[in-house]
Amino acid sequence: MIKIFSIRYLSVFLALGLSVSFDKVMLAQTQSDYNQNMQLGYAATAQRNYSGALNYFQQALQQRPGDIYATTALNNIQSYIKNRRQATLGFVSSIGRPGRRESAASRGASCMETGQTPMSVTPKTDPQLTTAAYPSFFVYVPQNSAQALEFVLEDNTSHQELYKTTLKPNKQSGVVRVNFPGNVNLPSLQNGKEYAWSFSVVCDTQNRDKDIELTGSIQRIQTDPNLAIQLQKVQPRQRAALYATSGIWQDTLTTVADLRRSNPNDLGVKTDWEDLLKSVGLEKIAKAPLLR
Repeated sequence: MIKIFSIRYLSVFLALGLSVSFDKVMLAQTQSDYNQNMQLGYAATAQRNYSGALNYFQQALQQRPGDIYATTALNNIQSYIKNRRQATLGFVSSIGRPGRRESAASRGASCMETGQTPMSVTPKTDPQLTTAAYPSFFVYVPQNSAQALEFVLEDNTSHQELYKTTLKPNKQSGVVRVNFPGNVNLPSLQNGKEYAWSFSVVCDTQNRDKDIELTGSIQRIQTDPNLAIQLQKVQPRQRAALYATSGIWQDTLTTVADLRRSNPNDLGVKTDWEDLLKSVGLEKIAKAPLLR
C-alpha cells in the first residue's frame, strides 16, 4: 500500500518537473500513516474500545519505533486491558521516581481528629504530568481541627515561589482542590520544567512545627499534536480516558473532578472517579466527597 502510494506520487512529482527523492516520499507517507494510526488509536480510546486502540498504537509504533507518544499509549492500554476488573476508567503510573503521597509525622500534637493523615491524590510516582499552564492540585484531608490550610508552588530548580495561598479548613473529611489561578501577575508553568508543591495542614499558627505537610512535584509537557486533535472532538468524559491513556495524571483527575462538580448525580461520572482513584491504590479515599 505504501509503495503504490509512493510510486504514484513520485511519478506526479516527476511529471511536474520536480526533483524529489523516493526516500522523502516514503518518509512523508510513513509520517501520514503514523498520524492516522495515532488519531485512530485515540478515537478508539475515547470510545473505550481498548482492543481496537491497542492495534492502532501498535501500528503507529511500528511506523515510528521508539516514539514516546505511541510507546506511552501502548504501554498504558496494555496494562489497562491486563489489570482492569470491569472498571470504566483506569490509570497506569507513568515512569518516574518514587514519590510520597502521605504526610510525614509532625513534631507536635496532631489536629487530625480520626487518626488519619492527609494524602495527595496522586499515583506513587513523581513528577505528575500536566498540559495545563495553570493546573489544579488535589489533596485528601481527614476530619480535623486545623486553623488553616496552606499551599505553596515553586520552581524546583531556583526554588523561587510562584504561588502561595491560605485556605479555610473544612471540618469534614474530603478532597480539597487548590487551583493555580490563571492571572496576569502569575507566571504560567513552562513546558519541560518541573515544579515543587507543598500542602500544609496548619494545626497551630503560632507554632508551625506542628504542621502536617505533604509535598510533590509536577511537570508541564507538550501535548501530542494527534492527541490535541482528538481532544477537540470528544466530550469531557471521553477526554478523561484520553488523558489517562497518555499518562497525564493531573489533567485526567481534573477533568473527572470537573465532571463530578457539574454532574453530582451522574452515576457514570461517580464510577469514573472511584475507578480512577482505585487504579492508583487510593481505594481508601475513592468515595470521599469533593469539598471545594
